[in-house]
Amino acid sequence: MTKREREIIEILKKEPMINQNDLAGRLGISRSSVAVHITNLMKKDIIAGKGYVIREEKFVAVLGGANVDILGFPRERFKPGDSNPGSVLQSMGGVGRNIAENLARLNIPVRLLTVLGEDSHGEWILNDTSSAGVDVSHIRRDRSHPTGIYLSVQDETGEMIAAISQMSIYDEMDESYPESVLGVLRSADRIAVDTNLSEAALAYIAQNLSDRELFLDPVSSNKALRVKSIIGSFSTVKPNRIESEILTGIPITDDESLKASARWYFNQGVRNVIISLGSEGTFAARGKVMGKVTSKKVPMRNANGAGDAFTSAMLMTSLETDDIREWTINGAAAAISAILSESTINRDLSRETIKQMKKEYQIEWKNL
Repeated sequence: MTKREREIIEILKKEPMINQNDLAGRLGISRSSVAVHITNLMKKDIIAGKGYVIREEKFVAVLGGANVDILGFPRERFKPGDSNPGSVLQSMGGVGRNIAENLARLNIPVRLLTVLGEDSHGEWILNDTSSAGVDVSHIRRDRSHPTGIYLSVQDETGEMIAAISQMSIYDEMDESYPESVLGVLRSADRIAVDTNLSEAALAYIAQNLSDRELFLDPVSSNKALRVKSIIGSFSTVKPNRIESEILTGIPITDDESLKASARWYFNQGVRNVIISLGSEGTFAARGKVMGKVTSKKVPMRNANGAGDAFTSAMLMTSLETDDIREWTINGAAAAISAILSESTINRDLSRETIKQMKKEYQIEWKNL
């Protein structure tokens, strides 16, 4: 849904009998433009019948981090301890924010729930994320802490060498924020959570939303520990190899250890397990279905954002099917599209892109 369509929907919710001339005047556009938007909303099955009855919109809520990414790329082979000529790219980031924007680019209605500082970085994130089609109306602003910043240096292959994160704004987030948006969270079809949130906020989510479809991205090995004691409250978890080893205590060395890890998650109450294995592919398990998704070798431009793209495509697919094989295949395709992009977000991500990646890179599922 476009930003203009969202503006029209908000007016129609309050005044369903408004005529198109008045609607045009309210928005400062022509009546013919309003007619086009109304027609498009009817085609999308968002508006039904006369009186502009608004159908209840199914949406994904994403609760997590939103920050500015500053990425450095060397022009040649990276030399530690030296000044490396190259390029610096600044873009918006944060696991939660990235997932939300990717979902919007896949035409999935999405609401981002996060905290931003009352500074220029926060304003930039708010405006640009909204322009991408994400509902940002429930984001909280905090004047006492700066918006989060993630500073990363890549090597010549696109792999991250070192990073520094300024995320104190999330350390101050307690249960009051998720409590303030509980109605939004409970209305969502799916809820995606990342561990940039404080332990207090994560504990509140686990206590009050474990009956919902909760998807968890542990973000990092350090932050994964925040959810170790409450992991069973999440219906779906998507750690990488190291994060999973920290959560389960099971070293991942082969297929049998992957299956043992899945059984550990199942015993805690998790229903769906997806473990990223880097260049070795992705392991996934649901019930008796366990397997790996692999692909042709991908020329890497930027590893940042691949996991976020994976999660967005996984969420999209989960709205359509319970088949975890499809979740993982589509997720891998979206991740490849992100790896091929210099930016953290591939602005060309779409369902058609996912189809193209699946075919071009021979993404396949193999049962274990």
